Amino acid sequence: MDVPKNFEELKQTALSISGPIRVFWDIYRREDVFTPKVGIKYEKCYYTNGGVICFVHKKIWYVIPYMKKVEELLKKQGFFYIPMYVPFSRGEKPIEQKEKWNELQAMAKEQIELDFVKECQAYANKHFVEKIDSKLLELCMQVPAEGLDVENNGKINTYLPQLNTTSLLDEFYTKKIGKYNVQGGICVFVYIDGKTYVTRNWLVVKALISAGFKRANLDIPLAGK
Repeated sequence: MDVPKNFEELKQTALSISGPIRVFWDIYRREDVFTPKVGIKYEKCYYTNGGVICFVHKKIWYVIPYMKKVEELLKKQGFFYIPMYVPFSRGEKPIEQKEKWNELQAMAKEQIELDFVKECQAYANKHFVEKIDSKLLELCMQVPAEGLDVENNGKINTYLPQLNTTSLLDEFYTKKIGKYNVQGGICVFVYIDGKTYVTRNWLVVKALISAGFKRANLDIPLAGK
């Protein structure tokens, strides 16, 4: 399944709702029925909530996981951003169209990750931060999205990456791109793709400095261990 490139493709790709549909709430472990409201109030309007975007066109409701490209297409088409109920944004899932919804979520997850990396690289380019040799990067440990379990005084804490694909890339987060910190022989840095790496190799630290990385107050896992 490909990310839609125009409005017609968007309607074909999104999950359409023209009448009552059955949904399942995981949190309540029960079924329910969602009936879309029909009328001019929501015509040519859209809204986002919980990582889902919903829009109404010609009395049909369309639902798709949020992607920046989708919102851009709707704005270009002249849709208005109006608060409305967004199906599948509060934990409920479609029953009959469960397989398609899962495919849409997988597609959106991949696209969001691509958009995230693209934005991080654009920020790095703007601030003259360059990549380092790939062989040096291979000597580093990438902090996974789910975090890294670290033992400290007998307690297990989870060290999360400095950025992830759900981060809003505003000034608070973007300023971490191209930054590094060193403590207790451990270096942590946020690479130009937004991923967080950890290393003990000083050749890597020297390469980061040469590539334009700046020292900043980043939390460091394993320091002193």
